[in-house]
Order: sequence, then structure tokens, then C-alpha cells
Amino acid sequence: MAEVRVASGVGFCFGVERAVRMAKEAAERAKGKVYSYGQLVHNRLVVEHLRGLGI
Repeated sequence: MAEVRVASGVGFCFGVERAVRMAKEAAERAKGKVYSYGQLVHNRLVVEHLRGLGI
């Protein structure tokens, strides 16, 4: 069986981190839903999380 190793520095790039942070900040300030043109990131779990926040 193959062994899978994950690097300690694995994570999202700066652009993804920034986009998610900005979307969350917009959701906190908004009185209603926040919309985007398409998905902010290509990660189903993150998109579902943002949807749960009203984005």
C-alpha cells in the first residue's frame, strides 16, 4: 500500500485566503445575503461553508 505524506506547509494560497476572508467580512457587514459571480474557490467544502454563512 502506498504511503501518503502531506507537507507541513500545505494550505490555501494567499489569493484564496484573501477571497474567503473578504467574503466573510462582507457577510458580517451585510444586512442580507452576499453574492459572488460564480464560486470564489474550487473547493466544495469551502463553498458549502460559505453558503452556510449566507454567501
